[in-house]
Amino acid sequence: MARARPTDEAARGRHLADALRRWTPTQALGRAVLLVGLLLAGAMLLGQVDLVVLAAPFALGAALGIWRRPARVPTVRVATDVEFLGEGGQLSAVLTVGNLDEVPYDLVVLRTAISPWLVVPHGDRPYVTSVPPGTGADLPLRAHAVRWGRPALGPAVAHAVAADGLLISDPGTGRARRIKVYPVNDVFEADDSMPRAAGLVGAHHSRRPGEGGELAGVRMFGPGDRLRRIDWRVSLRTRQLYVASTLSDRDAEVVLVLDVLHEAGRSGGIHGTRSVLDTTVRAAAGIAEHYLHRGAAAGSTTPCWSGCWTSTRRSAGSNRRPTRSVRTPCPPTPWSWCCPRCWTPGRPR
Repeated sequence: MARARPTDEAARGRHLADALRRWTPTQALGRAVLLVGLLLAGAMLLGQVDLVVLAAPFALGAALGIWRRPARVPTVRVATDVEFLGEGGQLSAVLTVGNLDEVPYDLVVLRTAISPWLVVPHGDRPYVTSVPPGTGADLPLRAHAVRWGRPALGPAVAHAVAADGLLISDPGTGRARRIKVYPVNDVFEADDSMPRAAGLVGAHHSRRPGEGGELAGVRMFGPGDRLRRIDWRVSLRTRQLYVASTLSDRDAEVVLVLDVLHEAGRSGGIHGTRSVLDTTVRAAAGIAEHYLHRGAAAGSTTPCWSGCWTSTRRSAGSNRRPTRSVRTPCPPTPWSWCCPRCWTPGRPR
């Protein structure tokens, strides 16, 4: 049995109901309806036709504005020109609000949330623009990153006003963009230099003893040592068996363990006072850069709140900036967790 197709009137009714859910009457519409009602009531009670003539323009203007109403809410998008930058760097961002409807908006009020570690001139104020139908309007912004981390620009919210100010839309929301801000490197010089020998990657080898071709010294023969490792010259001279000890054919790795579970002091950003976490992260970036420039593989390990460990590693073969190898942890706050993998819905982030 074939189902009956919905008629055009039913489709228009659903379209009207959906549009009414997305658009809310403003106080101006309420005042217009109240004024028309009072004038018509006065005309009926007093028998004055002039009051009907006075009410007609208000009624026709409100009816015409409601009849030419848009059906879609504005679309918002947040875009940045860079994905990562260093502390103290600047970036350009664009807030784009679009009108996908065939009816123009009278005006659009746009506002965005901004991280406290991103300084945006006049960023805490709402912006007002007009958007013709089928087009979009761009709002350029300049942001200054004052602290390492992953500060967010957004989400952005836009409200459109249409029908001569009689209707206001539900908020159109644009997703927030997170910018990776890397710490400024502290100057670091190693007192104990790493051996300048050829490793698998880079100019340094591991100091761990094991099977390899780099001689580390001689030692007494022990259980498990191979006979081919016996140093007969030293053994004949000392009348005891000695074997040659070698270094393992592995890369030298520098692992930085960062404790970011607790914070002490108040951070003022790159131009203010340093907290304990600021000093820790910037020092780790300086140490990693020192060894990465010399061909070693460096990485960081960070314990998270739930007890697991997150780590990252970078080899000397990469051509990226050394400080980008160290994962930038989130500054600890009551609503942030340092490990995104361990975050589950229901926990504060």
